[in-house]
Amino acid sequence: MKERITYLLHVGEEAFDPAKLTVSKDSLAVPPLKAAKEHRFTLGFSELPQELLPVLKQTHELHIRWATAQPYISTPPYVSRVSPGLHVYFTPRKGQKALLPSLQNLVSYISEKFCTADDCRTKASSLLSASYIDFDVDAISNALVINAFWAEGPTEGGLWNEEISRGRADTMEVGVLNNEVPLEPEELSLSGFLTVVGDDTKAKPTLFSFPSRHHPLPSTAHPVHPTYYTTFNEPTGLHPTLKLSFPRPKKTLIPPGPSCLLHAYITLPSTFFLDKYQFSDTLYLASHNLRNIFAHAGATDLEAPDWVVPQWGSVALFELAHPVPHPDDTDSAPPSADAAVSDSEDDDSNFEATIPLHLRYLPPSANSSGLVNASLPWPTVFWTCPAEEGTKMSVNPFDRTNLGYEGLFGNRAMFYHVPPAKDGGAGEGGLVETLKVPVLDLDRACSDVKS
Repeated sequence: MKERITYLLHVGEEAFDPAKLTVSKDSLAVPPLKAAKEHRFTLGFSELPQELLPVLKQTHELHIRWATAQPYISTPPYVSRVSPGLHVYFTPRKGQKALLPSLQNLVSYISEKFCTADDCRTKASSLLSASYIDFDVDAISNALVINAFWAEGPTEGGLWNEEISRGRADTMEVGVLNNEVPLEPEELSLSGFLTVVGDDTKAKPTLFSFPSRHHPLPSTAHPVHPTYYTTFNEPTGLHPTLKLSFPRPKKTLIPPGPSCLLHAYITLPSTFFLDKYQFSDTLYLASHNLRNIFAHAGATDLEAPDWVVPQWGSVALFELAHPVPHPDDTDSAPPSADAAVSDSEDDDSNFEATIPLHLRYLPPSANSSGLVNASLPWPTVFWTCPAEEGTKMSVNPFDRTNLGYEGLFGNRAMFYHVPPAKDGGAGEGGLVETLKVPVLDLDRACSDVKS
């Protein structure tokens, strides 16, 4: 087993002093750090529970992505996002997605079937607070790679203060890194200190750059950071409309480059569906501040009730008609009347794009209200921009692939991610919207029959 732990100091934090690291024979003590953290495990098939091997050995590709429903702040290079919940891409079978707010069952399985020491159980329990987790099966090297990411530390102030022991790991590398200003727009640059626990007696300085497909948005001096909110228009009815709101678009919704396009990638559980024929009308698209729909796949039957739909749901990629052109985009057409914003600073109202949805008929339910919940994760929003001619997007040490949407673009596409609002979904649902859907109340129906 190999382990790699990376601490990325939050943007604006002071440079790290390596003298604060305590390096011993088989452990490393980390002082209080205000940082994001990634923990990467690489396990050979021989190290996994026996009941998993028959499945993994017959798998050509398996990629599992899970993301929390709670808002979190990204730290480069960990800026790529997926919608909250579970996403499974399995070859030769079709991918699966589901709303899964907690990993309690997974943590229990790891603790019972894999862990033999308290240190392992502690690491497994820490997954419950992760912002996202990735599982990838490498069929060529017969290995399972697990990446867990935390946006901040578990203690007060979001600090990490822990001692890392080598344990069962054959190699364990720990890095404390900070973001630097890259020399090229398609690159990210990191500096800091690396330690191989058990081999090094002190931390070693490092500085490296690499091309990256996923980037944070360019910094802005405006106090309102680029972000978005997701809600349902009221009343919802059986044909709800999902609304994406972008505050102060004249200051925060400026494209990163003149050829960049704004996209929203939406994941719909089988309860919801899109009518792709509605989006074939350009005037209809414009009325919702949309430009196009791409890659609509999954459960697309317009008539089927939910209980006969075999798929998990559907996905779709929308191009949004953002109202603010890039300053260098001299060829851009004036914004449409629906998307236009006034030149007045006081009239910089929210830019809103809406996506009309439909609800399937749901199975009857034995409850007294005749209503059931239907939940929908927030879409992922990002700019796509072409990289410079000749740029080679080789895999970097922190790259995330198989996210569901990046394969819809060319190999030279760069993604600038718009983070969801920190105070969005502040209720129990987090970055998941829930509405009430009327269904047949079996209790009441049976009562009426008896009477």
